[in-house]
Amino acid sequence: MEGEEYSENGPPVFDVKEVKRMVDKTIDPILANNVYDAKKVNEWSQSIIDGVLKNLAAASKPFKYVVTCVIMQRCGAGLHTASASYSNPRTDSQCCVRWDNNTMHSIVTVFALRV
Repeated sequence: MEGEEYSENGPPVFDVKEVKRMVDKTIDPILANNVYDAKKVNEWSQSIIDGVLKNLAAASKPFKYVVTCVIMQRCGAGLHTASASYSNPRTDSQCCVRWDNNTMHSIVTVFALRV
């Protein structure tokens, strides 16, 4: 496909830096100027997930994506996440993006599975 980056073995690679930029570009307009509001978390999460998926689809890479989003009030408590997948490490990948402002934390994880 046009514009794909190929690894040494041939299949297109999952560009983590590019995906992180897409996620940041999506999160900033949704959360940057907002104060944490529990009533809006579902709406914000869905908007972030939809925006990230739209940007990934527009890149036309041969991957299926799974996107998760966690938003938590910033109140001094810790926020820990972990994920694992059973996939092909040569063709599949994931990236995790942490985003913060003064009132909330957000973690967006993108799993990419080569089609």
